[in-house]
Amino acid sequence: MSSKKTDVLDEQIIQHGKAAIQQLATERSPITHVLIGCVIGMFIVEVWIMHTNSLGNLEVVAKGIFGVAPSAGWILSPFLHNNILHFLVNIAGLILLGVPLEKYWSKKRYAVFLIAAGYMATVGGGVFLTIFTDQQIASYGVSGVVYALAGFGVIHIPRRHYPFDSLQWVIVLFGVSAMLSVIIDPFTGPYFEPNWINGGHLVGFVIGVVAGWFGWNS
Repeated sequence: MSSKKTDVLDEQIIQHGKAAIQQLATERSPITHVLIGCVIGMFIVEVWIMHTNSLGNLEVVAKGIFGVAPSAGWILSPFLHNNILHFLVNIAGLILLGVPLEKYWSKKRYAVFLIAAGYMATVGGGVFLTIFTDQQIASYGVSGVVYALAGFGVIHIPRRHYPFDSLQWVIVLFGVSAMLSVIIDPFTGPYFEPNWINGGHLVGFVIGVVAGWFGWNS
């Protein structure tokens, strides 16, 4: 590819990126923002517990909640995270996918979708773990919701909103990336990794795909 064509392509990518950011800033998504607030609030509580009890890291806190109070652990499971990277990646996913996708749902159905995806993904991840390990089961994180949003987006947007605007391109690209992730990920576990926990990603993605295919958002 010539330097001139490369420069044009780079300029187009930059323009699409700017347009997507501008669109994202104008989206009204109160339910997604409430979920993001809950996740951030729970993360602050985890950090506080870690420091006040002189625990080594956040993973000890997250898994410890399941050990000390299993019922509370499962209730809080979609909001718990085991490190700062886990937390930040999921927050970014909720912003890039949840914020723009909320407008395609009725508020009641969207809330039900998020709750169902969050708990079904964490429970699904726990079920996968019980099959391949005899250790204490602790499945947590809001990534199941992020994967559900990605699954919904990669089905709903191409079927209903082609040609895409800049933000819809971002959603579809993230959806394709999530799809490749759930296809490739089983080959790295659970057979090769005793602590493989990404069954929840697969469950979340499937929930999103089914919701998008059957039009459960409307």
